[in-house]
Order: sequence, then structure tokens, then C-alpha cells
Amino acid sequence: MEELKKKVISFIDSIKGEIFEIADEIYKNPELGNQEFKASKLLKEKINGYGFLVNEVEGLPTAFLAQKKGKKPGPKVALLAEYDALPEIGHACGHNLIAAASFGAAAALGALDEELFGEVMLVGSPAEETDGAKVILVERGIF
Repeated sequence: MEELKKKVISFIDSIKGEIFEIADEIYKNPELGNQEFKASKLLKEKINGYGFLVNEVEGLPTAFLAQKKGKKPGPKVALLAEYDALPEIGHACGHNLIAAASFGAAAALGALDEELFGEVMLVGSPAEETDGAKVILVERGIF
């Protein structure tokens, strides 16, 4: 277990610049709920680069589900990336940080796919501040 911990820490250290870049980019481009096209696109492209299969979510154009399966069956771990901003004040709730941290954690766990059981998912969760899009994600079978 200690060896896995070291691998995760090392991996996160190796991509910390990318994690900060994601946080900064989303912060500099605040988008209201269901309008988070830049943030969603950025996260989808970045996580796809780490071998995740990325799919759109029907009825939510800025939502996504990115999945990476381990070599052996087991539990599913979902990390939620929220990225909407508040009107007039932007990312006062820190969703840019939540999205970046969830990306980093998903990428790090996904890098261990040879050693872990199960599946890692990064769920793009739009409109957290307004419409509660997680209800639609539940209805679409994401959770």
C-alpha cells in the first residue's frame, strides 16, 4: 500500500502544473450554469489525454462522463468536477479548484489502472449553483 501511495504522490507532483493551469483557466473564464462550454471542453480534452473514455450526457451539453477501467473488476470511484460560476462574482465558491482537484485525483488513480481493481470516473457536473444538474445526472444513470 505504501508503494501505491508513493506512486500517486509522484504522479500528482508530475502533473501539478497542469492541475494549476486548469484551475486558472476556469477561474479566468467564469461561465454560468449550463453555459460552461470552455470548462467542459478543457476538462474533457485533458482527461482524455490520460486514457479516459469521455462521453457526453444526453440533455446536458456541458456535462460529461470520463471513465477508465482497471485490469480487474471492482468498485467504481466517481470524482465530481463542478465548474460553474456565480453571476457577477465568478468563482467565489471555488468550483475552478474543485474541477482541477477532481481532474488531478482522477488522472492519478487512472494512472494506476494496472494495479487497482474497479473503475475511476470523472463526472463533469454543470449547473451546481443553479439548476442542480446532478438530478439529471442521476436520471441519466450516471450515479
